[in-house]
Amino acid sequence: MSELCTLFGIPFQVFSEKELCQESCDQLENLALYTVFFVTGKQCSFLMETEDSFRNNERTTWVPVWHSLSTLFAKKDRYTISSFLLWDYVERMCEYLLDNGSELFLFMETESQTELVLNELRVMYPYLVVHTLSYDDMPSEEAMVNEINSVAPEILILGLHTENMKHFLDSNRMKTNARLCICVGELLVEEVSKKKKMFHNNSMSRSLKKKLRKYNKREQSGHEGEK
Repeated sequence: MSELCTLFGIPFQVFSEKELCQESCDQLENLALYTVFFVTGKQCSFLMETEDSFRNNERTTWVPVWHSLSTLFAKKDRYTISSFLLWDYVERMCEYLLDNGSELFLFMETESQTELVLNELRVMYPYLVVHTLSYDDMPSEEAMVNEINSVAPEILILGLHTENMKHFLDSNRMKTNARLCICVGELLVEEVSKKKKMFHNNSMSRSLKKKLRKYNKREQSGHEGEK
């Protein structure tokens, strides 16, 4: 782990996926609440305004992501920032949950985002118990807190838009009993969407190559018949 200078009032740290996973697992062994916040450039301004009740009363690790932040750090740290895949970290934490028989709570902005991430998790971890909630379907803040606390998840993944996430951290995080809160914003949806697009493009490329091979064979057979 590398401790960095404070930028925008935020004490950033740089981890590899493995290092951050180990740090998170170590924190889960403690009774205190713990938050991992993946920070993009556009989130820095609102984080500077986050109320002290959240920033001072909870163990928080601020992880820089995206090119807009990586250029602000020393060259020795830039590779770790740019190469960090959020989904790899999520996978490691899901494996931790499976090993310990614990449950995951997925709180996303919309139902479609929830389904996108949930379907990917089901493919990778069919035996992991995942509870979900969409911000669009939330009847009230009290109902939201009660829904999370009724499960008492070990890990809460928070995939809300910037303003909704800020409100949750300021007003409701301390009311929930999730031991570890992973704030991913829109990053997880972006990574999963990109992953699916790449898989689709690769599949299409293989299919196209296969069709071209068949077409070439037919063409060759036709020319041989003409001779």
